[in-house]
Amino acid sequence: MLSVIIPARNAAEHLGQCLAALRQQTHPELLHQLIVVDNGSTDDTAAIAQQHGATVVHQPKRGAAAARNAGLAIATGDIICCTDADCTPTADWLAQISAPLREHPHLTACKGVYLTQQKSLSPASSNSSTKTSTTTCAPSPP
Repeated sequence: MLSVIIPARNAAEHLGQCLAALRQQTHPELLHQLIVVDNGSTDDTAAIAQQHGATVVHQPKRGAAAARNAGLAIATGDIICCTDADCTPTADWLAQISAPLREHPHLTACKGVYLTQQKSLSPASSNSSTKTSTTTCAPSPP
């Protein structure tokens, strides 16, 4: 059972796409909980999260770390996944990101592939989404 935490501040433009992608995963049975942490938004971020069935947590202390920690405080999944509001998870993201953790209980963390709308990560000649392809897993400490 997976909990997904999405820190969001003024993310109304992209959040719906992110949440829709999470609801359309190839293995929807893996998704237990969607948590959007509203980090002081002044737009419709919280309303959009609620429309997509996400639990909304309000975190007045700004910053992605504080937002993720607020989400962690209420997460009930066996595995916690984090993504950003401007990322669009691929259809098999939950299955792929959680597979090493489900198959190898000695692992504590993984990072996988994602699509983002962050223009600062896109090549200068491209306005399309950037695909980052780093996969890393960390073993549990002894």
